[in-house]
Order: sequence, then C-alpha cells, then structure tokens
Amino acid sequence: MKALLVLDMQKGILECKDFSVEKALIVNVLKRFKAENAPIIFLKHRDDNPESTLYFEAASSELVEEYAEFADYVVEKTTPSAFKGTSVEEVLTKHKVNHVVIVGFNTEFCCLLQVSLLLKKAIKLRSLKMRQELLTMKKYMKCLGLI
Repeated sequence: MKALLVLDMQKGILECKDFSVEKALIVNVLKRFKAENAPIIFLKHRDDNPESTLYFEAASSELVEEYAEFADYVVEKTTPSAFKGTSVEEVLTKHKVNHVVIVGFNTEFCCLLQVSLLLKKAIKLRSLKMRQELLTMKKYMKCLGLI
C-alpha cells in the first residue's frame, strides 16, 4: 500500500512568495492519491513560541484550506521529524504501507530527514521535488521572522 506524506502546507510558509506552480503540482498528486484511496497524511509543524510564524495559536500556522480537504490524517509535529512524538508510524502500520511518497515544502532539511527515517524503516520511498525552489535555512528563518 502507498501513502502520501504532505509536509508543512501551512499559511505562514505558503504566503512567503508565489508558489502557484508548486501548489498546482502538489494538487495533482493529492488528487491521484485520493482517487486511489491511498492514505494522505498532512504534517503540520507546531511551534510553542508566540514570536514564531508557526505559533500554534496563530492563523499562519493553519493548513491552507484548499489542501486540507484532501487530508485523511492531520498530524502535528514539534520537530523536523514526522515520527518523533507523532502517530505517523501507527498510521503507516495500520494501512500496511510499504511505499511512501513525500510532497510539500522542503524547508532545508524536513524532506531529507523523512527520507533517512523512512529508509531506516525499510519503506520504499519516493520524494517528489517538483521544480520547487529550495528554501535555504536562512531564507526560511527570515520568512518565519526568526532573523
């Protein structure tokens, strides 16, 4: 069974610049997985710092509505890992997932970290980069108002 991990499709990230090309590509992937009845797991970064763009009580931390409707599961994470302190592994096990596709926004290391964690779990992996501009850590931190 395949599953789709969707990383950090939150207002505070997607409002930083025009990502219309990348968002359209991600919607196509979401529609495909929904049509195949494959589980779609949205990961939402939760920050407890009130100064952060992704502060959990801020509107900017919310998932963009047009994508959230595709979610079978919404899982909050407090670290770059999709697995540490979350239910992602249980969801993958419940659905007998052996193939994971990752889409979303590569905030320097989130996508790469998921790749390494999934490889440790011996799950087949495909990470879709989709012509997206990679945000450097500095740009990402500036976008979030951290520098």
